[in-house]
Amino acid sequence: MGVTDRVGSLVAPLCDRVGVELLDID
Repeated sequence: MGVTDRVGSLVAPLCDRVGVELLDID
């Protein structure tokens, strides 16, 4: 469970950044 929590914590901000970048490109 600890590993999943860490991965989720890392993926969440990455997804947010990618979403922002995609919005900026559009």
